[in-house]
Amino acid sequence: MAHTRELLLFPLSLSLSFSFSACELSGGAPASSRPPMTQPEPAPTPSTPIDPSALPQSAYRADRDGFRVHEWGTLTSVLGSDGVPLPGLHHEEEDLPAFVADRVAQGKADPSKVIDPTFQKMETPVTYFYAPSGRSVTARVDFPPGMLTQWYPYVNGMYPPMTSIQGQPLDRYLQPLDSIPALCQHYYAKLGGGYLDWGQVEVLGPAARPDLPGPLGKSTWGFARNTASNPLRVVNALGEQHEKFLFYRGLGTFELPLHVRFNGSRPVFRYGETPGARTVGGLFLMVVGPQGAGFTELGTLQEGAELEAGLPEPSLTHAAFVSSLKTRLAGRLVEDGLYTDEAVAMVDTWERSYFLTPGVRLLYLLPQAYTDQIIPLTIRPAPDQLARTMVIRTELLTPSYEQQLSSWLAQLGAGTPAERAAAQAHFLGLGRFAEPHLSRALALAKDPASKQAGEELLGQVRDHRQRWTPQTAE
Repeated sequence: MAHTRELLLFPLSLSLSFSFSACELSGGAPASSRPPMTQPEPAPTPSTPIDPSALPQSAYRADRDGFRVHEWGTLTSVLGSDGVPLPGLHHEEEDLPAFVADRVAQGKADPSKVIDPTFQKMETPVTYFYAPSGRSVTARVDFPPGMLTQWYPYVNGMYPPMTSIQGQPLDRYLQPLDSIPALCQHYYAKLGGGYLDWGQVEVLGPAARPDLPGPLGKSTWGFARNTASNPLRVVNALGEQHEKFLFYRGLGTFELPLHVRFNGSRPVFRYGETPGARTVGGLFLMVVGPQGAGFTELGTLQEGAELEAGLPEPSLTHAAFVSSLKTRLAGRLVEDGLYTDEAVAMVDTWERSYFLTPGVRLLYLLPQAYTDQIIPLTIRPAPDQLARTMVIRTELLTPSYEQQLSSWLAQLGAGTPAERAAAQAHFLGLGRFAEPHLSRALALAKDPASKQAGEELLGQVRDHRQRWTPQTAE
């Protein structure tokens, strides 16, 4: 793989036998002497509240439902107008609280130089547990076509292994990275075969009120806590941790069963063969522009079927658009098996990203059979019900938008100094989607000067280490 020589990489067999005599811990506080976690500040009020009477009502009942596990999450990808998936989805814009484990930050690694091209970004799956009384279970999530990159609570086992010293995970909040010899800072480059194993998870009784970690800062983390799920307790190498759910996030290389390409200005949707799932539903096609937005519900597609549709007119104000689509999507999530408070928590979490990021976007619900195939979740003892709702977010590049990308790239290569600066600002203004959009422009380019200028800018985008500023149409 190109560029992996720039960081110290070890195969698993070598890392397990490597002597850490030169990698002793220095500085930092041991887990037992950490200041206690404090109750976080309340989650920010959603900018667009949902009228409860507008949603179907569904909630856990202890006398009826037994032991249940519910999960929601998002997979994000970007497609060219010909349906080709575009790489570079590892960039971040969503803030996560400081207590969340982060493979890249804790491994002091640059993901653009050490991982395979990423076509899928798995974002914020959260796993809720419901039981009438406390119990102990084990929990593990596998990701055969990818790598798990962030999670909370900490786990007791993982692959690929993260930087460790003498078998203990390296916590950047307890151990300053500058005090750790570069020799000890391992990072594993290959995507595939990833897993997280929390080991024993104690599902506390529904009346338990443990202190939850914080502060939450500017993150949307608190919305996911607004459910009636049981609190959890996990004991690991860093001590005892509590949360209302298990959280994980990852990067993958796989393709999804719903394919999209453009016929002129009209998108064409085709649902491919998916074992165990003959239909795909919950399709929402949206356009978010600077002055307004609009959406269309496309219903359900049968296996092997194609559907051609026109793009919706962006005729609604942003406020009306968010209110209408957020309510409709939350209702569809309840129909898919989430409890009402879980559905609201999900759309509150993703309000800005789903509904206010400029562009043409498709949302749909991945059949659980496919989710179980690519992201197996194992709970033992098995719950009486396991419901998993994965919203697929696909950013669609229209032919006319690709012409705009090509125009910016031409200015970047042969424009005046002012035009070059403006073109660069346009690309960088795309935030975490700058890399896939710029990659598409380069794929379409024919002029050598444009290609060279684009490659140079792409290098800068890949070297960007900080979180990108979120895009917003408001």
